[in-house]
Amino acid sequence: MTESTSERPCELSSSLAWDDWDRYETVCREFERQWREGERPLAETWSPQAPSAWRDALLEDLLCIEIEYRRRQGERVDRHTLSKRFPGRRSWIEGLLHAARGEEQVLVAGEFVGRYRIERLVARGAFGSVYRAYDETLDRPVAIKVARRVPEGEVGSAQLRHESQLLASLCHPHIVPVYDVGELENGAPYVVLEFLSGNSLDERLRQQPIPWRQAVEWMAQIADAIHYVHRRGTIHRDLKPANIVLDSENRARVTDFGLAFQLPSASSRAEGFAGTPCYMAPEQLTAPGLSTSATDIWSLGAILYEMLTEARPYTREQLEQAADGAPLPPVPAPSTFNDAIPPALDRICAKCLKFDPDLRFTSAGQLARQLRRCLAPTPVVTRRRVVGAVALAGATGLGAWWWQRRGTPISINCDLRVFAWNPTQGPRWVDQPGALPLTERDTVRVQVTVDRPSHLYVVWIDESGEALPLHPEEGSWRWRDSVLRTSLGLPDTADEGWQMAVQCPGMETVLVMARPRPLNDREVDAVHHTLAQWQPQPPVRFPTSFAFHNGRLQHTAKQRLRRPEVDTSAPIRHPLFANQRLIAETLVPQGLDVVALTFSCGRPPAAGPRDS
Repeated sequence: MTESTSERPCELSSSLAWDDWDRYETVCREFERQWREGERPLAETWSPQAPSAWRDALLEDLLCIEIEYRRRQGERVDRHTLSKRFPGRRSWIEGLLHAARGEEQVLVAGEFVGRYRIERLVARGAFGSVYRAYDETLDRPVAIKVARRVPEGEVGSAQLRHESQLLASLCHPHIVPVYDVGELENGAPYVVLEFLSGNSLDERLRQQPIPWRQAVEWMAQIADAIHYVHRRGTIHRDLKPANIVLDSENRARVTDFGLAFQLPSASSRAEGFAGTPCYMAPEQLTAPGLSTSATDIWSLGAILYEMLTEARPYTREQLEQAADGAPLPPVPAPSTFNDAIPPALDRICAKCLKFDPDLRFTSAGQLARQLRRCLAPTPVVTRRRVVGAVALAGATGLGAWWWQRRGTPISINCDLRVFAWNPTQGPRWVDQPGALPLTERDTVRVQVTVDRPSHLYVVWIDESGEALPLHPEEGSWRWRDSVLRTSLGLPDTADEGWQMAVQCPGMETVLVMARPRPLNDREVDAVHHTLAQWQPQPPVRFPTSFAFHNGRLQHTAKQRLRRPEVDTSAPIRHPLFANQRLIAETLVPQGLDVVALTFSCGRPPAAGPRDS
């Protein structure tokens, strides 16, 4: 029975006796039984047989039942189809359709919604149904999401309108974009999105195990998208495998922002229960639930854990108990399920799933960078490298050779600076006195200028020696999108930066390579393998920075353009000099002008080694 079936007798209670009510209900139940069993009776053929006192009411109730079952079978019932059966009763039909709105607004194959031709139903969600359609004007397939229910107050309608407006403002390669919005004739809103032919991550998880490297690559892409969303003052609140689509190019794309909301400020929170319990942070399950960007970090960690282990880290019951004050039980590390998973991924999952939101990653961008470090190749010491080092050390001493070599003539003048800021110290350049060491409180930005148009390639090398490409494409060694430029600011948005991720004290390096023509794929691979040999530089007691150009030391924080006193009878084995030699011997001969800035990150213990 529809809601109108139970409401109509209340309107007639003053004129019908109890026996009439029993007959009325019997007719309605029999009519519904026949539809349920596939007989498809028409309401107008049953109502004339009823007593005149409740004939009109019975017609409306029977027609509401008929409309509901026709919609369940995929038929479209609107005022146009009903006007043919009941001519001249437009207002009555519109009121009836409003009363008969059920759980779903059904679209059928071949029907047009604006310029979009419906092809088939794809999926149903909590707030809407998704159809595959075809854009007749732009000649492309699209996905149309229609409100599943439009209750009193049009909460579902407002929810979908909010989602469409939010998505229309977002532009990211790992977020499904919005093409168009509109309303159906009955007032139900719809949003038109890019149609992706791939499966959802949820479907992929049910098919077969996901290799850990593939899982990390997808999660890094998802984290990039969520970082982009967070920077624009929005959190998702319903991250789960079903809301992540894998497209035809094997990229992860985030969709379904139906629960997202705008943050007036970085400290804003959303109240109310929303989301999917198994992927929700404990603080979301409190009454009322409180959501910040850290709740999305938890969800990302839960998804990553499931991709790595094929198991969810916690059940809904465990999370609800934790929200009430019970401790969360420890979960097995992903590496216990698969020996090939590196320990770094165990630490990443554990940090995402910290009960205290303040102990999780400070941003989704930081999570993405840590994930990509797990994909960096392991440094390999080749025989050629060992032989070359021995030959140099045995000749005149590495130190004397280093300061006397003439190097490749500088053809491009490049200026590299790293800008940092935090609430305590404010903005400063890292080579300014007192600016170092950088910590996890710091946000950084890279600024590069050259004296003539050049192809620029930027890499960040962390304290462990792992290299992460920043430009032309963050996280990728393809570098296919290099263009000539004279200045570069990273990240691309001028008023934003990267949150520092300092795992342990050490020296980190930003390295810029420039040359008049772009690198080809073979040369990019050579640079990649060269930087895999980068030697981690230990922390120094006194925070400092070093800059060098094409392998020549330019300055330190204490003294500028001065040669240190070296013992020429033995080679200098400090990693700083080894890394300068690596640049001079391998990158400069490829026609690259290389500028690097190395600086202290994290404060070492008091007993740490002194500045070399």
